[in-house]
Amino acid sequence: MQLFIHQILIKFIIFIVLLTGCKTSTVEHLNKYELKKLKINEHTIIDVFMAQSPLEQAKGLSDIELEDFPKKTGMFFTGETQRKRQFWMPNTLFDLDIFFLSKDLYVIDIHRRLKAYKGFEPREKIPRSKEVECVHVLELPSESKEASLIKHGMVLSFTEKD
Repeated sequence: MQLFIHQILIKFIIFIVLLTGCKTSTVEHLNKYELKKLKINEHTIIDVFMAQSPLEQAKGLSDIELEDFPKKTGMFFTGETQRKRQFWMPNTLFDLDIFFLSKDLYVIDIHRRLKAYKGFEPREKIPRSKEVECVHVLELPSESKEASLIKHGMVLSFTEKD
């Protein structure tokens, strides 16, 4: 009887190990994005996933768990021309700070702590940022130290250095 219980216990442990080891990261799709370094100030450089295609921009940071998203990282939405932009949060699982940028990466405006929203319905309840005329947009987790360093009027820059 003791051998039988021991075998059951071993099978249960193997099952739990396999079950927990099979969880896929919610950020795996970001491996396809170009990754660049963005300088916030003399002492702070972050990595940004470059959302360039319409599909990448539509997906944004939806479906990503905060614990899976790398620290000191954001998403940069590229633009070609200055136009009104507004961001919304369908199935975005953590609060974001949204930085509206000029062509030269001047911080035109900021929307702090845009609330997370799990799901896609009802559409009218999904949080939306303010609408701002800009070229590019940067998203960072609201809880990140790096987000708090970015102020209106700053100029950010891309860099090769770490």
